[in-house]
Amino acid sequence: MYLKLYFFLLVCTSLWIFVVTMNTKIRPIKKKFIPRQNTLCPPNEPCDKTPGYPLKAITALLRRNKKKIEFLSGTAMQPLNEATFRSPEDPENLCKTRRYSVAPKTAPDIRNITKFIVNVEGFKQLVTYENCMREKDGTEKVCTGYEFWPNDFKTTCRQAHTVIRMLSVTYSGKMDYAYFPIPSGCHCAYTKLNKFDYD
Repeated sequence: MYLKLYFFLLVCTSLWIFVVTMNTKIRPIKKKFIPRQNTLCPPNEPCDKTPGYPLKAITALLRRNKKKIEFLSGTAMQPLNEATFRSPEDPENLCKTRRYSVAPKTAPDIRNITKFIVNVEGFKQLVTYENCMREKDGTEKVCTGYEFWPNDFKTTCRQAHTVIRMLSVTYSGKMDYAYFPIPSGCHCAYTKLNKFDYD
């Protein structure tokens, strides 16, 4: 008698747990550290104009981890100030550049995943970088002095990059060091239009 009652209660309990489990909606993990699409900055560049930057949340994360990372704040990348050492006789670069200094709040990493960068009061990561100047229509410029090249050569100013490490926030809300490609300068490249060699 008691054995049958025990099995009956066991079956009823199992059925109840099954029904409750099936009716419970699986809630997705809330990921509040995903940057929104941003048109205020050029794509694939560090950006300091970031709507929706989770300032309070990142400040709280930093406060909890400050002892581990406090000494790492400062300038992440800064080219040498060449103007200090230049003289009027120094040669000019073949490609013109424009220099920017920002404390980025978002940037795409080496896997092209845009992340929030830790840049709050008490912890600044400054980046100074150089971009190739472009034509008004956005196309690449030709190198200075291209008119002196042979007719079967085409010159183009190409963007160079370097990779730096900055403290960022993962989508799940953890602080992490990630690697970010940063524009580092501009170089002149050429293409030989006539591929035939004449002896």
